[in-house]
Amino acid sequence: MQNKMEIDCQDIIKFINNHENKQGIVSMFMKGPPEKQGFMWCSTKGGVNEYWNQEEGEGLKTVQKIVLDKGWESSGYAIMMRKIQKEIEKNVFRNSPPLYDENKYTEYDDDEGKYEGDTRAGKYSRFYKERNIAENYVTTQSFQGMDDNNKNAMKVFINKGSEACVKHMFEKAGNDYGRMRSMYG
Repeated sequence: MQNKMEIDCQDIIKFINNHENKQGIVSMFMKGPPEKQGFMWCSTKGGVNEYWNQEEGEGLKTVQKIVLDKGWESSGYAIMMRKIQKEIEKNVFRNSPPLYDENKYTEYDDDEGKYEGDTRAGKYSRFYKERNIAENYVTTQSFQGMDDNNKNAMKVFINKGSEACVKHMFEKAGNDYGRMRSMYG
């Protein structure tokens, strides 16, 4: 059974590493399930006012399916999900850009005892702080009054951070600064 677990875990890690929503999946595992629930009992719904953002919720559904397809049900499901989470926490995906760059953003709350290189640093990164601000903004009347271009840009901001949002806006405007400014207020 241990051998099957190791082989399946490595197969799943390879699948995740090549998946189009890799960043959402990695973010979901780094965040972990809601306290006192675990992966087995938590909701897979993602979006505004949900525990998971959209990409994380989709990521959980994706991984849930592959784990179940490999025969890991009941307590085996929970064990396999935690094994995958530990592999991700051991920096299996260091070869590609993470959701936050811990070498670039080292804003830590000293009262929490965090230090540069701490694997839990994502929660203290600039991306995490920006995302929380953006998630709160989408609940306001100002957000409701935005056009679709701006709402879509805000969704990119929430799911991928400010740099990805700026890149998205420029690409949608054909990399023309003036057009981008007229499309996004």
